[in-house]
Amino acid sequence: MRPNAVLLALAAYLFCRAALGATLNPLNNGPDESAHVEYVATVAEGRAATGAEARQLPAYYVLASIPWRLLDGPVERSFGVRVLSAAAGVVTLVATWRAARVAWPVEPVRPPLAALFLLAPGHLFLLASVNNDPLVSALSTLSFLAALRVWARPTAPRRWALWVVVSLAALAVKPTALPVALGAGAAFAWRWRGRLLRTTPTRSVVAGLLLAAFAVNVFFALQPPTLSALASLARFWPLAAVRAPVAYVARGGIVETFRTWWYGYDYLVRWPASVEAVLAATCLVVTGGAVLGLAVAGRRGAPPIVWACAGAQVAFVLGRYGFADVLRIDMGGAAQAKAFFTGIAPLALLGAAGLSSIARRLRLSERAVAVTFFAWLLALDAVSLAVTSWHHYRWWQVGA
Repeated sequence: MRPNAVLLALAAYLFCRAALGATLNPLNNGPDESAHVEYVATVAEGRAATGAEARQLPAYYVLASIPWRLLDGPVERSFGVRVLSAAAGVVTLVATWRAARVAWPVEPVRPPLAALFLLAPGHLFLLASVNNDPLVSALSTLSFLAALRVWARPTAPRRWALWVVVSLAALAVKPTALPVALGAGAAFAWRWRGRLLRTTPTRSVVAGLLLAAFAVNVFFALQPPTLSALASLARFWPLAAVRAPVAYVARGGIVETFRTWWYGYDYLVRWPASVEAVLAATCLVVTGGAVLGLAVAGRRGAPPIVWACAGAQVAFVLGRYGFADVLRIDMGGAAQAKAFFTGIAPLALLGAAGLSSIARRLRLSERAVAVTFFAWLLALDAVSLAVTSWHHYRWWQVGA
């Protein structure tokens, strides 16, 4: 098949599958969905935002209020807004495919391999819910694509301007878009560090910015940590950075992330132990193969900007978890896979690079690996969807 035909087929499947989930999933069953629905309803009715998600920026909720106003009934309104999430997922998939083509212009299998990671059941579940994460993930992926195009051709001013504009648009939806934008900025700064630090004035500016950041950190660290989030951040970030990796493993954060990414996304569903053991084993094989392939490929597995953006997203999730451990608070989803979805594009590119590398090392056909990966994802999604739908069906019967 031609690449564009494959891309169209994957995009159509993702949208249809997310729409199916939007139909089957009970109301308010998505990640924090009831709070997001409440926010959308208040905006649609012209009232001030209330509820657990009231602190979120209003951009997504203004957009989501359009189908909410056009439809009647809670089921119809939720479905209409959920379809917006599915459409945002299509944008994310297409942008991820394009990003892989920019990163590896002579590797025809890596774009579909990268796009396939977006068909993980946990991601499809998010795309079937009322949530601002699909929109910010789409815009963050577009920002990542724009950054990759700058990396490939840094002499084009329009590419720089597009990267800045799209990054700001993503941040206007949700601040969780910041790690990918900062990762790209750090990659740019490191690549052209020689030019940036060539003259005394620029070195003075950089030194001044670092000194100002240190002074601001000291100022807020001297304030009571209960005064503001900034005071807490300034005082505890060194301890959180040290404890985060250990806490993420010891307290089960990595297990929760793994389960919610692949199959255990619905927290209201109890999985049969035997079925979960089989699914977890197959997921470990796929994940372990990708990680092993990346280790074999080393730094040459992907452009540095991909590593920087993915690393920034991982650091963000670990940092949140570290603060939750230090302050002994529940930060609401810090360990869930959805915390990674804003950086799903660079993570998917690394996954594609890992699978491609291990296929070459084992002398396997990369196309065959991609087809097998797709078939496995379909089977995994079918089993997870069947189990969750069966549980919800039994609840509906009890309610009836």
